[in-house]
Amino acid sequence: MKKTNRTIAAVLCIILLCGVLAACGGGGTETNTPPLATPSASPTPSNPGVSTPTAGAPTPAPTDSGIVYKDDIIVICDNNKVGSIDIHAPAANQLPNRWLANMMYDTLVKFEDNEYKPGLAVDWKTDDWQHFTFYLREGVTFHNGEKFTAQDVVNTFTRAKEATGTQALDNTRSIESMKVVNDYTIEFVTRTVNVNFIAEMSNVYTSIVNEKAILADPEEGIYVGTGLWMLDHFAPNDFVRLASNPNYWGDLTPTKTFTMQYVAELGARFIMLENGEADMCMQLGPADNPTAVADPKYSCIEVTGNAIQYLGFNMNDPITGDINFRRAVAHAIDRPAIIALAMGNLGGFRDDGAFWGYVSEFRNTDIPFIGVDIAKAKEYLAQSSYAGQPVEIVTGTPDQNLMAQVIQDTLKQVGIDVTLFASDSAGLQAYASYNDNKCQMVMAPGPFTFSASSIRSLYYPGSAANRASYNNPIVAELIDKAATETNRAERERMYKEIQRIGAEDLPFIMICSRTSLIVTYADVGGVKASNDLTHDLNYVYRVAG
Repeated sequence: MKKTNRTIAAVLCIILLCGVLAACGGGGTETNTPPLATPSASPTPSNPGVSTPTAGAPTPAPTDSGIVYKDDIIVICDNNKVGSIDIHAPAANQLPNRWLANMMYDTLVKFEDNEYKPGLAVDWKTDDWQHFTFYLREGVTFHNGEKFTAQDVVNTFTRAKEATGTQALDNTRSIESMKVVNDYTIEFVTRTVNVNFIAEMSNVYTSIVNEKAILADPEEGIYVGTGLWMLDHFAPNDFVRLASNPNYWGDLTPTKTFTMQYVAELGARFIMLENGEADMCMQLGPADNPTAVADPKYSCIEVTGNAIQYLGFNMNDPITGDINFRRAVAHAIDRPAIIALAMGNLGGFRDDGAFWGYVSEFRNTDIPFIGVDIAKAKEYLAQSSYAGQPVEIVTGTPDQNLMAQVIQDTLKQVGIDVTLFASDSAGLQAYASYNDNKCQMVMAPGPFTFSASSIRSLYYPGSAANRASYNNPIVAELIDKAATETNRAERERMYKEIQRIGAEDLPFIMICSRTSLIVTYADVGGVKASNDLTHDLNYVYRVAG
C-alpha cells in the first residue's frame, strides 16, 4: 500500500452523492485509497418548492458593513429530548446531541464538501492502514483556557474506549495503542488493518475533550471542548443554551447565544415559530409542513436522511426470537401505509428488502421486498411459538409511537396482541440494549451513515445500536473482515452478503428512512444540512429587523 495522506478522497458523497473521487496526496505523492463506492441512490424532495442540502462547508455570516445580526438564535429540536450532552454517555446517541457536539467540540478530521479535511489535525498519513500518524493544530485552546495537545487525544480516546454502549466506543474500539511523539504529533496502531479509521476520526463521537476539566468537575467537565460554542446552561430534557467562543481557532460568528429547545407538542412548535418565539424548527408536525412550505416568510430545507426507522425484535425472547414469528410480522405490516399515517409524506421508502441506509454504499438491491400477504403472515404465525399472549413494542419518540400504533392495529388482523410502551429516547436506550432487552419489539432509529461500515453499530454483538441483541458469528466475522479489505469488489461482496444473511435472520425490519423538513425564517442563514443528519449549525445567523 502506498503512502496515503490527509487528502484521501471521501468514502461517500455526503451532499452531492456523486461518483467516487480520485485520491491525491500531499506534495504530489501518488496515493492509493481503500475501496470506495458511490451511494446507491439519491433522495429527491417530496415537497415542491423546498431546497435540499448543498455541498461545501457551512457559510459564515456576511461581513458587509451595516448588517445587524440578531444576538440570539432559538432552535426547536426534533422529537428527541436532550437528556445528556456527555458524548461518552449512552443517552447522548440522539440527533440533537450530534448537532450540539458538532458545535461544542472538534474532531481530528472533518468531512466536508466530499472530502476528509483538517480539523484538530492538520495532516495525517498511513503506509498500511494500520499505523497512522496525525499532525495536530497548534495554538488551539479549550473553553477553560487549557492548551490542546496530543495528550488530550490520548486521554479522550482512553475514556471513550471505556464508555460501554456508546457510539464513542464503537468509533474507537479498533485502536490498539496510542503514542504521543510530541505535543502536536500522535501515532495510532489499530488492531488490524482498518480502512474506516479516517472516517471514524471524523465522527462527532470522537470529539476531543479536556481531562483537566473532567478531573476538576467530574459531572460538567466533559462539556469543555475546543469548539465554536461553549455551554452556558443545560436543563436536561428541556433546553441547552450555548454561548459563542471568542477564542475559537476558526471563523467566528456574529450570533452570541444559541438555544436548543425541546417542545413535545407538535402543534405547539409551529405556534412558537409563528409567534417569533423561535427562529427555526428541526421538525414540525406533518400537518404544519404544507403551511410552512407555502409561506414565503419561511425557508424550508427537506432532508432525506440515512438514519432509518426500524422495527426490531428481541432475539433472546422465546416469542420474538422465533423466525416464524418475525416472518409473520414482516408479511403483515404495510410499510407505505405506516409512513402515510404516521409521517405524512416525510418518509423515504425503498422497494427492495435490504436492511440498509437509504443511500449507503453497497446496498444489495437483489434482496426481495417482503410485501403485505395476510394469508402468508397467518401461515407463519401458526408455525411459530406464539400462543396469543401480549407482545410489547417500546418507542422513544412521538413519531415512533404513531408508527407503532399503526403496526399494533395491523398485527391485530393476523391475531397478534400488541401492547405499547411509549418511553423517551433515554428510556428506550435503557430498556432495549444489547443482551439486556426488557421489551420484545422496539421502534428505534438505525444510525446508518453513507459508509457501509455503519452496519457494525446495528449488527455487531455489543454495539450501541444493536437493540435486537443480534449475534450471528458469520455476520460478525464478515463485518470484521470488511474493515480490513482493501479490494473494493471484495469489500462490496462482503457487505452485500451481510445484507443477505440479515434479510434471512430478520432481526430488524426497515420501516422507512427518516425525512425531515427544517423550517427557518427567510432571513436566517448559515444552516448546513446533511443527508447523514449530522447537521452543522455552527454558523446559523439571523439578520435583525
